[in-house]
Amino acid sequence: MRDEKFGNNLNSYIRFLATEDGVFFKTMLQTMMSIMVEDMLSKKFTALDPTEKDVNQRTYYNVYEILLFLMNPVKWIKDKTTVKMSMAPNLTDRRLGKSKERGTEYGRTS
Repeated sequence: MRDEKFGNNLNSYIRFLATEDGVFFKTMLQTMMSIMVEDMLSKKFTALDPTEKDVNQRTYYNVYEILLFLMNPVKWIKDKTTVKMSMAPNLTDRRLGKSKERGTEYGRTS
């Protein structure tokens, strides 16, 4: 039920993005991304101390990901799922402490 509702809402949102208002909305999101890039390239940003710069970069990255999702949710979900699926075998092997390359446990050579 919950997944079905999400799917219906997602389809409605995708239909909205295809309308004239949706195109305007996507243009505004792209403008926001441009403003973030301009700020990151500004003298004010480059003059920040490393800690502040790191916090700002992390914040901008998260906002960027949200904007990408809002512009094309299906592509964003597909990209994130593909990354997770390609990493899954490696994560499982490492959690078990086994190396695919040598067939041994990490940190041990025999």
